[in-house]
Amino acid sequence: MSQIETHSCQLRLVAQGQIEQCLQERCSFWEPGGAVAQGACLIERLGVDIGRSDLATYLLEVRERLEHARDVAGRIAKTLPSDFCALELKRIHAEREWLARVDWR
Repeated sequence: MSQIETHSCQLRLVAQGQIEQCLQERCSFWEPGGAVAQGACLIERLGVDIGRSDLATYLLEVRERLEHARDVAGRIAKTLPSDFCALELKRIHAEREWLARVDWR
């Protein structure tokens, strides 16, 4: 998918029946592109069958919790020593890596 091309978030559509434009880089499930591959949705890349509304709802809640944690970490970064912020960001990264390893099929 090119940066110009956009599509709807399938998690939001299946979980809540609402159309939401893909947040791309602002989404916790977005994997940035590099020299070889373009950025893409982690859920789509893994081929997770999100046709089940309970799974889509769960993954949407996880996404929202990750985004909330990222926002909190950003606010904390402005007030606390950098050591604490680095630990929180490591925790968020570890949770995201765990989600990427789970076989959702």
